[in-house]
Amino acid sequence: MGAIVTMAAGVGIIFAGIPHLDLDIAIHFRDRLAETPESHWYGLIAITRGINQVLTIAIMTAAAATLAFKLAMPRMPMLMPARMTVLVLVTGLLGPILLVNGILKEQWGRPRPGETIELGGTLPYKPWWDASGECRSNCSFASGEASSAFALLAVASAAPAPWSGPALVATAAFATSVSAGRVATTGHYVSDVVFGALISCLLVWSAHGFLYRWSATRMSDAELEAWLQRLAEAGRRRTLAVVSRLS
Repeated sequence: MGAIVTMAAGVGIIFAGIPHLDLDIAIHFRDRLAETPESHWYGLIAITRGINQVLTIAIMTAAAATLAFKLAMPRMPMLMPARMTVLVLVTGLLGPILLVNGILKEQWGRPRPGETIELGGTLPYKPWWDASGECRSNCSFASGEASSAFALLAVASAAPAPWSGPALVATAAFATSVSAGRVATTGHYVSDVVFGALISCLLVWSAHGFLYRWSATRMSDAELEAWLQRLAEAGRRRTLAVVSRLS
């Protein structure tokens, strides 16, 4: 956690101390894109974006279905390991869905690079820390795609020990390529993707620690599945009691 917080603080300080660094990088890539055939850039970037979207939807859907089936049929075994199910849902719901897309991108009025005057748009440029921009919805800070890509680390971190290390490295490399593509095509500033990534990394680290590492809270898959079964059965009993009183 210390490394994640330190990195966030470092990035924040650098881009706050050099307010136009984000804009200079965006202009650089805009100029490079103008000099390069689109086929050299957009094909690979489109593929990685598509893979990220498909993986995110598939994994979140599988985890949500697993939990729903367990709550509906408590005695049935879970389709995914219990801890991985909860880890994926907590990370995905709190990070990319709620905090990044639901709150920051809707409330932090930073215009995207292509919307700023310096890159052909109509809105004034704003550094990452200034939320007073004129963007009204789906704004630049922070990057939802970077956040969703790095949220895939939840699955990699829950992989069995022989595979978790390589899975984490491969997932981080893939997520970095997705984030770099957003910067290269001037869809986001560097600080947007870095903070989007750090938000998901912090959530994965914290939720993984709660479920797997910290002695005060960690539990086995069997223990968590049994707890979910008791929760579902208690909820069913309360529902039946309410229905019987109303009938």
